[in-house]
Amino acid sequence: MDNNQLVFELMNAFRRVNKLRKKQGERFGIKKSEFIFLSTLVENIKDREGIKVSDISSILEITPAAATHMINSLEELDLLERTEHPTDRRIVLIHPTKKGYELIEKMHEYFFEDTKNLIEFIGKENAIKLIELLNQVSDYYKQK
Repeated sequence: MDNNQLVFELMNAFRRVNKLRKKQGERFGIKKSEFIFLSTLVENIKDREGIKVSDISSILEITPAAATHMINSLEELDLLERTEHPTDRRIVLIHPTKKGYELIEKMHEYFFEDTKNLIEFIGKENAIKLIELLNQVSDYYKQK
């Protein structure tokens, strides 16, 4: 296999995995980006009051406009809600609803089991090799 063919094979492998993995997540009724947003919100909420939109935007490295778009979408699905800051009405806080917490928990459980099944399918040695290779890929992209 020459280098150009190797490049195309690797690109196709990444594309196939991403496409199939995306379809796995669609069974929960939200987009991958919405899952990432909601999951990040759950992981970073420091108190029951919520988190500022500017903070979640910063954490996710997205614009406040993109965050607002995501918030609107998740709010329509009753997965998060906006509230006023208790001492400063100018600040809007967001936090997951009970339904939002439950969905994230279900999705995390599903992806944990799915990954466990993947390890059983490819074997422990290959899983360790895959982890090492993916870490190298991550390091490559961090350096760029």
